[in-house]
Amino acid sequence: MAKQKILIVDDDNDILTLNRDFLIGEGYEVSTATSCAEALDKVQLHNFGCLVLDVMLPDGSAFDLAPKLKQYTDSPIIFLTAKDQQEDVIKGFNVGADDYITKPFNILEVKARVKALLRRSAATKRQQEQDKRLTSGGLTIDPDARAAWKNDQPVELTAREFDLLELLMKHP
Repeated sequence: MAKQKILIVDDDNDILTLNRDFLIGEGYEVSTATSCAEALDKVQLHNFGCLVLDVMLPDGSAFDLAPKLKQYTDSPIIFLTAKDQQEDVIKGFNVGADDYITKPFNILEVKARVKALLRRSAATKRQQEQDKRLTSGGLTIDPDARAAWKNDQPVELTAREFDLLELLMKHP
C-alpha cells in the first residue's frame, strides 16, 4: 500500500523538523513548507492526504490560506498553532479546519489526530465512489470507471452497450 502523504507548514524549523521526522518514522511520506506561498505551490502540484498548518506564517495567516488550499484539495486540514484563544479556534473551523491543536502539543496526539482524519477521509472517499455506482437487481455499473458487474462478476460491454445500460439505469 502506498504511503499517505502529509504536508506540514510551519515557519519554526524545530517544530517542522520534529513533526516531519516523527511522522516519517510512523510510515508517512512528509513534505514541508515554511510559507503560505510555498504551501499553495505544493498543494497545486501534489496530492496530500492531510495538511498540518501553523497559523502565523511569514507571508500571511493560515486563516487566509486554508480557503485558497480548499480550491485545490479536499484534504483535511489540521491547524497546529500557538493561537489558543476561543475566537481563534472558532475562526479556524470556520475557514476550513477539520481539527485544531494548540501549542505546546503532544506529538502522539498529533499522530493520533492525523491518523483519525486520514481514516475518516478515506472512508468518505470510498462512500462517494460507492454513491456514484448505479445498482438494479444484481446489476451494478460504475459510470466513472465505465465498468459493469452482474452478481459481482464483471460484464464485458461495448461503449455503446455501456452508454445504453447507463441511460436505462439512470432512468428506470
